[in-house]
Amino acid sequence: MGLRAVYVRHPEDIVHIMRTHADRYCKGVEQLAAMHEFLGEGLVTLSDGARHAEARAVLDPGFRAEFVKGMLPTMAAVAQELVDTMLFKAGAGPAKDVEVEELCRRATLDVLGRTAFRFDFQALAVARGASQGVELAAEAAQHKSVSGSAPRYADAVTLWDAVLGPAMLIAFDMKIPNFIIPGYAGYQDGLRTFNQLVKTVISKRKAEGLEDGSKDLLTVMLQAQQQGNSLMTDKHIRDELMVFLLAGSDTTAELLAFACYELSRRPQLQQQVRAEVAGVLAGRPLTALTVEDTRGLKLLTACVNEVGG
Repeated sequence: MGLRAVYVRHPEDIVHIMRTHADRYCKGVEQLAAMHEFLGEGLVTLSDGARHAEARAVLDPGFRAEFVKGMLPTMAAVAQELVDTMLFKAGAGPAKDVEVEELCRRATLDVLGRTAFRFDFQALAVARGASQGVELAAEAAQHKSVSGSAPRYADAVTLWDAVLGPAMLIAFDMKIPNFIIPGYAGYQDGLRTFNQLVKTVISKRKAEGLEDGSKDLLTVMLQAQQQGNSLMTDKHIRDELMVFLLAGSDTTAELLAFACYELSRRPQLQQQVRAEVAGVLAGRPLTALTVEDTRGLKLLTACVNEVGG
């Protein structure tokens, strides 16, 4: 507000700022302070270069090619769940609108939870009205907890909606009291429940044990903690999980929803994409998709790249 903004787009300038002379360009301290309650000190908000590098070193195994390839069965399974949920919603009544963007957010959250945290948020199950999902969502809606501790379940998408809008306004650091910001009470309530939910995710993973060869993001952080890494406290792990929820589910969901929208506007292209996928699967279910299969999805890949470009 009132400050000059400089936009950089030339590759050499970006390398100059982000790599070769990164020590000269620190993150905005005031904006980071404004986002602290929401994102804490994860990779996005860490301004200390040494601590940032330490966190990156811990997390690197979770971004290696073999780990990403290992996500495919989960992605394919959730993609089928997304299709089933869309069909369920579309058939729920006459001329019923289907909120595709919300369902895409639920799908990406389920993928992220199962692959990166080994925790099932059951976001699509709630949307389908699955009996367990309804029961758990009702509990979450009342923000109840079990035995005074973290909630057994919370509808993370609903919580995210309550938190994200006010959080973005707070990040602008507009020099006004936070309580004036629209939705601030819901933001605080949602953030408290989100923090409890993250505690549930962490405690569940600890209870399962860490010696099973898994290299998901939560496991590598907990293993570093177990090995005495002073940075990886439960609080820091919470902060990193919040960053991954923001960067790993919300932005991906918007791309997916927009791709669905653009294909719906181009029926001929949509049919070509459908034919390509059907040809690659060759009668197999979507859940049987392999890494090798994805190399044959050139048109679908081009469509996604065009939307995300």
